[in-house]
Amino acid sequence: ADGTATRLFVETPNVNFTLARQAAWDFQYAMCSLFTPEALTEACQRAGFAVTALRRVFDGQSLWLEATAATARATEMELLSPTVGLAWVMHRDANVQARTWREQVDRHRAAGPVAVWGAGSRAATFCHLVDAESGRIDCIADENGENQGQHLAGTGHPIVAPEHLAKRGVATVLVLNAHAFADVTAQLANEGSAAAAVDLVRAA
Repeated sequence: ADGTATRLFVETPNVNFTLARQAAWDFQYAMCSLFTPEALTEACQRAGFAVTALRRVFDGQSLWLEATAATARATEMELLSPTVGLAWVMHRDANVQARTWREQVDRHRAAGPVAVWGAGSRAATFCHLVDAESGRIDCIADENGENQGQHLAGTGHPIVAPEHLAKRGVATVLVLNAHAFADVTAQLANEGSAAAAVDLVRAA
């Protein structure tokens, strides 16, 4: 087959989205590759592809790239990106941001117990930064039956089924994945929970 007919499709997390919102919980093992638009373009060009489309998807959380096999090696491009500045700001403000998250949790606790949605690596990272002693966050809500009844790695927060949130009197559910926020809100309503979902990514 003609190599020029080869097409490449790539979807990967957009690191600028994470840095801009200082969402530290997105830097974890599940995110095995993090790219800026410029770095993803450069990587594909060096691999012998010509980029035909590059756009942000999922409200900017991810990058979607389309490319074809290049007939000639692309010249290296100068990468002009806000990434270095964003990373420096996140580093500079790391302690302040962690304190801000703790203060946010404490404000929500005034209305009742607080839960985090999802028992994955995002929750583990967030809880380690904000509530390592398990004194602020009541529990972790997770749909996976194999996780329910267990405890979050590192901090020991109990993992419960979403339908148990109402029994625990949970008033606020923190959502660490902006793309899942609408689904979580709908599920809480379906479960009859009065808890308010908070999009912590957008609030960051």
